[in-house]
Amino acid sequence: MPSRSWADTSAGPSLGSYATALSAILALFVLRVLAQALIAVGYDAFLPPWEEWFSGFVPYPQLLASQIAILLVCGKVCLDFIRRRGFFVTPRRWLGSLLLSLGSLYFGVMAIRYAIRMSLYPLERWTGGSIPIFFHGVLAAFMLRDGCERVARRAGVAARSRSGYRVVPSRPWPCEHSGR
Repeated sequence: MPSRSWADTSAGPSLGSYATALSAILALFVLRVLAQALIAVGYDAFLPPWEEWFSGFVPYPQLLASQIAILLVCGKVCLDFIRRRGFFVTPRRWLGSLLLSLGSLYFGVMAIRYAIRMSLYPLERWTGGSIPIFFHGVLAAFMLRDGCERVARRAGVAARSRSGYRVVPSRPWPCEHSGR
């Protein structure tokens, strides 16, 4: 029986570009967490004011703890794909479908949040108060990218194991423009 690890399939070499894409998205979120932490400790001369980074919905210590947890999970996903082994390398179509659904919902809610914000504060058009919204979009992009790859790769592993050769699977809507 063929192995179900992505690293063992003909798709293995493309894992590097996948890891690079996820790592780039994660790097954006790392910059956001670091920038907000710098502002919190008083190094804010070159950054937007605190109010632009923080909605106040969650107290900052809890927000920082949740951001660190997100960074650790996303970092583990990236590390597993860089090393081509680990829990997150195993293709799970159900997880890909879940990530696509939740990522799409998350991104959609942030788009609605942005539209509401811009309609309530027209003088702040395009950038005022949008830093948290943008970085929620970054997290949604991580989920969507991970989900797209999981769905496509799992379909490829299944096609290869049934027929003996790899079939390029069709991708769900958010994955159509991924450049592959």
